[in-house]
Amino acid sequence: MADDSTAHLDLSGVADKLKMETTPEGFNILLISQSCLLISVIDVSGDIPEMRARISVNSDLFVTVSVDGKIVPVCHFPDIVNGPVKQMSQLLNLMARVKSWCKEPETVSREIYVHMAVQCLKTGLQNVDEEQEESRIIRFVMEQLQLAITNKFCRHYSPQLTVFCYMLNAASSSAYSFLRDEKNLCVPSVNTLRKVSRRLSAADGLDNASYLKLRVSKLNEFERNTVRNLRHETG
Repeated sequence: MADDSTAHLDLSGVADKLKMETTPEGFNILLISQSCLLISVIDVSGDIPEMRARISVNSDLFVTVSVDGKIVPVCHFPDIVNGPVKQMSQLLNLMARVKSWCKEPETVSREIYVHMAVQCLKTGLQNVDEEQEESRIIRFVMEQLQLAITNKFCRHYSPQLTVFCYMLNAASSSAYSFLRDEKNLCVPSVNTLRKVSRRLSAADGLDNASYLKLRVSKLNEFERNTVRNLRHETG
């Protein structure tokens, strides 16, 4: 166990020990600097070499994993590494897991693909004004993707989606029921809308109106205008 420990190793020491280990075939180990150790799988079968996967280890021994250029969230390998790397065997097991994702795509769970997609969308929004139409649409899609892989009893809806659904249900309860029954979108149940909009505390004076004002305060200008128009159309 002492030999497996990384307690007194810097990245250079980790790289040296890793090169002496029997590692999964196909990995390249390269110490970029004292702040980055790159463990990669490069596909050279085509005309242009392609990095299929990589494990980056920083100076604090925290890892970042990506497959086909998309980051895999840490929540998909907590059984191997959950925090800084404390044992060399953790790196070896992580390399084996990553190799299986590359060689056997069917072993990659649906949740991993969804999280990869959300990560790509987040990256694409970094230089986009949140008031722009495409930004609102992409953020809506991101929320729907995350809700789709969340147990329906554990879902938390954003203020924007909650207020929109409340106004839509108020405009036409039958249309909202149809929207829910089609199951093309993840939206709150009517009971959930009633719960979040009912009187919260008579003693504190928090009623439906004050709650909805709080929700509306979280919306951007375009979303507020949408709510105003819905309210005007429904009288």
